Amino acid sequence: MYFIYNILTNLAIIISPAIILYRILKGKEDIKRVGEKFCIYSQKKDNKKIWIHAASVGELMSIVPIIRRLEKNDNIKGILLSTSTISSAKIFKKLKLKKTSHIYFPLDNKYIVNRFIKYWQP
Repeated sequence: MYFIYNILTNLAIIISPAIILYRILKGKEDIKRVGEKFCIYSQKKDNKKIWIHAASVGELMSIVPIIRRLEKNDNIKGILLSTSTISSAKIFKKLKLKKTSHIYFPLDNKYIVNRFIKYWQP
């Protein structure tokens, strides 16, 4: 089953630029940060100690109290928060967190996700 999933995600990467273009036109992707979906980052990498992923707005809202508590810990230098939606990125921006930076989680493809892990080293 994993083999089939890899084949399908590799095929999806081929057509993903068309899908992402459509989503940009519908306002569901941030054109300035669309490269993050392919693990291309404009922000400089820093050594974050904690990585939290929230796939949706609901997941983001459920972890905000945890993030706020982690930010108060002097031993934690930074937090990397990844989300999948433009709406969760907008909510994150309103939170005005000091130690936490936001990125979009990349497309679910073995090679892109491995590149993400290698780059951020969470």
